[in-house]
Amino acid sequence: MQSTTPYHRPSRRSLLGMLLLLAAICPLRAAEPKPETILNDMKRVADWQIANPSTHRVHDWTQAPFYLGLARLHQVSGDAKYLGALDSFGKKLHYGPGPRTTHADDDAVLQAWLEMYALDHDPAKLQPSIDRFRKLTTALANKPPKTNSGGTFIWSWCDALFMSPAVWAHLSQITGDPKYVDWADREWWTTTDVLYDTADHLFYRDERFLTRRSPSGAKIFWARGNGWVLGGLIHVLDYLPANHPSRVRYLALYHDMIYAILKLQNSDGLWRSSLLNSQDPLGESSGTAFFTYAMAWGINRGLLPADTFRPAAMKGYQALVKNIQPSGMMGYVQKIGDSPDKDAAGPDSTEVYGSGAFLLAGSEIVRLLDPSKRRNDLATFKGVTLPEHFLPTEAPAIKAAPKAE
Repeated sequence: MQSTTPYHRPSRRSLLGMLLLLAAICPLRAAEPKPETILNDMKRVADWQIANPSTHRVHDWTQAPFYLGLARLHQVSGDAKYLGALDSFGKKLHYGPGPRTTHADDDAVLQAWLEMYALDHDPAKLQPSIDRFRKLTTALANKPPKTNSGGTFIWSWCDALFMSPAVWAHLSQITGDPKYVDWADREWWTTTDVLYDTADHLFYRDERFLTRRSPSGAKIFWARGNGWVLGGLIHVLDYLPANHPSRVRYLALYHDMIYAILKLQNSDGLWRSSLLNSQDPLGESSGTAFFTYAMAWGINRGLLPADTFRPAAMKGYQALVKNIQPSGMMGYVQKIGDSPDKDAAGPDSTEVYGSGAFLLAGSEIVRLLDPSKRRNDLATFKGVTLPEHFLPTEAPAIKAAPKAE
């Protein structure tokens, strides 16, 4: 029998309500940028930085992310201009480090020269790193271990884990000599023994912050400092042999840190200088760029679930693009300091490491969108599953003996 119930056409208002309800239940992924758009953004930032060179010394740690960023921009764009710019910096230093033998900051630029060596195998780009290691280990030969991991704690601030370890991991890969990475491995875990917070899965900047708290009583974790750590961590993993005994520990540390960072991203896509201070009205570019870089890196290697991390990485990247000023200058970069409370990062605040971190993030996002751009000369993670928890050292850190009264 045919129904006699009258048919009522839905009103426009009710249709709109239904559409809004469906959108809330099944949110659409925001449109992702095209690789060509990202390359244009990267070139704008790189061109501005080249035209407005940093006043810091050529060997300074601040320059290292930019040098690496130029190498990555060349890799994903094929534009020789950026490799030429990088080479011009290297020639000024004869492809060497800074002058301080035992200071990690002065090792940082070596990473870029080794990237260039991998392209042309010019011994002039390799020998300075070999010479630096010999001088470094000689200078530290009589320094006792700080913790049971066996290192000297020469890297006593968390940023150092970006500056130096990847140099020695890459040098081992190039030369086939494990002594470089094995030394760095001991130092990495010694720094981790002292500065890593196992509850929040983040690094304190240095020992001063172990007991320091914010006015609200929260622990103080610096965005850029932890960004440096994640950048250094993924660079070490790129060069670490698959059979290295510490590989699982590095992967587990990456797991814990990247999931902790994911939870701290603000709704605008940016992270705050003080990671636990979500009420800060302004996000910061350099920390955000390193976190975006580290997320895209993990997705590209099949280590992170794309459904969880791809939206966060894209949101971070698109927020960074909004921080680029019309001139191409990367704004909202916190100035040089050692804590999150050093100078607010506004639109006119920039530093060369902010430009470099953006180039690193952009290169990995390009590779995410265009798998043909991914590198095949780095460690493979095919079939590797991230451990769920960081595996701490079996023995606790060695405590300094009490001073005599």
